Amino acid sequence: MKKNSSIFLLTFVSLAVVLLAVSCASDPESGSSSTGAGGGTAKDYISFMLQLNDAGKIAAGGNYVILLNSSIEAIEVTNAGTYTDVIRLNYEPSLGYVHSWYHRIASVPGPGYEFVATARVDEYGQVSSDGRSVTYTFKTNDSSVVFNQYMSSRFTCHAMTTDTYQNSILGRILDTLGPGPDITHNDLYTIFVTKFTGPEKPLPADYPQDNLVDWITQSDLSSDFNYQNFDIQSFQVNCY
Repeated sequence: MKKNSSIFLLTFVSLAVVLLAVSCASDPESGSSSTGAGGGTAKDYISFMLQLNDAGKIAAGGNYVILLNSSIEAIEVTNAGTYTDVIRLNYEPSLGYVHSWYHRIASVPGPGYEFVATARVDEYGQVSSDGRSVTYTFKTNDSSVVFNQYMSSRFTCHAMTTDTYQNSILGRILDTLGPGPDITHNDLYTIFVTKFTGPEKPLPADYPQDNLVDWITQSDLSSDFNYQNFDIQSFQVNCY
């Protein structure tokens, strides 16, 4: 099959950060003693962990991204219309690790939509001491937590890494869940989740592991660009 190295780029009309006033749109949340929508005991916390190739670590030059869809639709990472929210980690030498949440809104009065920055989520993100993984943890029964303001009781998620092409919020895909570098049908690796109990079955093939050394090469990146820093080894969702 032909390798997919097409440009995937989200652009913004303005580089200014737009802060949204949001209201809680999720279903009434329950504590750990109640029953979750997917059956079983509801949990107080949900976490997302993205881990890299053993030879890589979170570094400058790219983004580490979790994609979310509050409408419970399969996510196609090359189609921004299939996800509603983005959690992005990037490393900036002058600032360190920067964790951000972006939400999709309609481009009123024009057609289409755009992604806007709604919050810094540094308090929810934790990079491991060896720099190989990042974990985001959110309390599921607190309406003031940004995660609950956008995610309903069921949602979908996916993950990818990208470069920083043209300084866009999301540049070109370097790696995503599923075999690469041909990422056709990567929507099959969407994870369906019940907020209070975790991933639903059936799970994607090989979950939570991902193929290694299957990144997409971008010909205009420098010859010393370290793709291993953006090679996903695993992506896992847990409730506890």
